[in-house]
Amino acid sequence: MYNNGRKQSLIRGLDPRIKLYMICIYILMSLVTWKLIPVLIVFFAGLVLTWLCGHRIKYLWDISASAVCIELLIGLLFMFWLKPIYVLYIIMKLVSITFVFNAVIRCFKQHELLDGLISGFKLRTDTAKRVFLILQFYPSLEKQKKRVRNALKARGVDPDQGNMLTRFRTELVLSVPNYKSTYVESKRKSVAMNVRDFTSVRRRRRVTEMKLNFVDELFLIAEVVILLVAVYIQLFI
Repeated sequence: MYNNGRKQSLIRGLDPRIKLYMICIYILMSLVTWKLIPVLIVFFAGLVLTWLCGHRIKYLWDISASAVCIELLIGLLFMFWLKPIYVLYIIMKLVSITFVFNAVIRCFKQHELLDGLISGFKLRTDTAKRVFLILQFYPSLEKQKKRVRNALKARGVDPDQGNMLTRFRTELVLSVPNYKSTYVESKRKSVAMNVRDFTSVRRRRRVTEMKLNFVDELFLIAEVVILLVAVYIQLFI
């Protein structure tokens, strides 16, 4: 069963299907709540969910910083068309979704994510592989960025030196080769899955059995309850 990792973090040891459901439910909660109290409930639920993943705060910030900066810029653009309170809501939602996604998606192993997509959402094999590559693109991009930065530092070049404009220019210059390398790596993963004859989780014996237990059901029920409470407050209070 998928609970050998509970000693590392509660989320890591959950069934893969539950982890995928949690991401989907959290995004749904963020989309349907547009009042102060429901937004705060969803935001703090995201903080708790991120904390339960067991990652270090610095690690989560390093992999989310670039996305958060883009989201802040998006918020500034919305200031021209929306009320400040709604801009604040949008920023809170985008930032919390970013951290929740980055935290939860790094609690998957490759075979867990594939099994979860097929068994949890009844996707066809080809569709599951495409979704897998999309979900893994951003984590792979962050690994590529870290690899390049470490290589630059090993050669005596510090990509973090200089003022904000200099660092932004360095990040922009490195972004094109990083995206290109990540895309190539995604293609290689696709080829590797085909070479290993990945067809369907229903046609092979799993090393670990996918079976929901009490902890898995408890996490799913808790998030559904939070969703219902947020929606109720949104509609009737």
